[in-house]
Amino acid sequence: MSRWVRLPCRCSCLIGAPVLFGRANVVFTRLVVPTSELLALHAEVHRLCGPHLAPAPMANSLPGQWTAHEPELGFGGHQCPAFAGRPSRIDGRFAGLRRWDGNTRAEYLLG
Repeated sequence: MSRWVRLPCRCSCLIGAPVLFGRANVVFTRLVVPTSELLALHAEVHRLCGPHLAPAPMANSLPGQWTAHEPELGFGGHQCPAFAGRPSRIDGRFAGLRRWDGNTRAEYLLG
């Protein structure tokens, strides 16, 4: 069996309400409305990648605990208030997956 698995990264998405994450350094995000397709993809990514993560995945990234979101949407902090509610809904497709390591502030592209 091949160790490489092609994941369906082009599943559809719906970007919804704005939300703020963080404590000292707040990050503006928009929630991704989770579809059954997205939740299944997340569970599969966790199944394939989870055993290889060190340190272990944080509890809030586990299937059933994860909050799907699109961080910052490519906007600078000064633009966030103006963008927060416009438009209230964005339909689209995912182009890839990443893992964010908040401790090292590093991004790892998964697919």
